[in-house]
Amino acid sequence: RLSGFLNVAEVALSFLLLVGAGLLIKSFQRLLGVDPGFHSERVLTVRVSLPQLRYDQPEKIRTFYHTLRERVLRLPGVEAAGLISLLPLTGDNNSGTTTVDSQAVPGDNASPEADWRVVTPGLFEALRVQLVRGRYFDERDTESSAPVAIIDETMANTYWPSQDPIGKRLKRGGQQSTNPWMSIVGVVKHVRFRTLEMPSRVELYWPHTQNPARTMSLALR
Repeated sequence: RLSGFLNVAEVALSFLLLVGAGLLIKSFQRLLGVDPGFHSERVLTVRVSLPQLRYDQPEKIRTFYHTLRERVLRLPGVEAAGLISLLPLTGDNNSGTTTVDSQAVPGDNASPEADWRVVTPGLFEALRVQLVRGRYFDERDTESSAPVAIIDETMANTYWPSQDPIGKRLKRGGQQSTNPWMSIVGVVKHVRFRTLEMPSRVELYWPHTQNPARTMSLALR
């Protein structure tokens, strides 16, 4: 009788394991079908963190990363290269309150929590993040030019529905923030920065030249 019970339990347990394995494979296949918003094939990355004592001025940080990108672009076989403060799907994230200048939402909803990224020219091209509208950052976006930003399509659809968001304004921080207003110059496809299982928050990018970060990740295709 005990032997028969153990046989039944063994069969039941084997059946549960098979079902679990089947569900795991199905979930994995579903993840493989998720569009992360970027293409990582043939892309190499390296994280660079500059020492604070030596790079204590924004201009020094700008110069270093500009020179680094220019030198990398001259390497044989490199098609595109750019830098970003945090790469997708690394487990790290940076977000903050972002105030949008939009009449499509009431004032108490005009300061959403957005995922923030600092990028240089060439980053979107290196990761092949699709441009939906407007333009990418380029050499005209300097520390002395008007502040600009790129947003993702989810932010555009949420806060400027049925409108062209190019030329609209937003700023880092709440409505009382003294940070400068940034004009939107481009809209890109949504990137799953956090996990493949679910979309990230609405996303805001600004050029490294206008608010440089000391730690960046280089992506080269």
